[in-house]
Amino acid sequence: MRFLIIRLSSIGDIVHTLPPVSALARTYPGAEIHWVVEARHAVLLGGNPSVHRVVELDTLGWRKRLAAPEVLEEIVRGVLALREDDYDAAIDFQGLYKSAIISRLSRS
Repeated sequence: MRFLIIRLSSIGDIVHTLPPVSALARTYPGAEIHWVVEARHAVLLGGNPSVHRVVELDTLGWRKRLAAPEVLEEIVRGVLALREDDYDAAIDFQGLYKSAIISRLSRS
């Protein structure tokens, strides 16, 4: 099985999501767990044995530079990164429209 965790930002919220992700890893020991997070917070997940892959997005930066031509390229690269793997389930710890869109774009 392969799970996609969606918890993009807020350092405290990411830290509070770590215990349920660890429990998921213990419950499904053979599963791969991938996590979508804002690029600036990806360092929080580095070296975590429960997380097999971190997908970094810069949605906050994209909103600030929406008119810049390179932003569209960055968004496309982000969507392609989400679609590199097939997910059996996405678990949205964010609970926002933005995270729901990310889940949908991942095809999980």
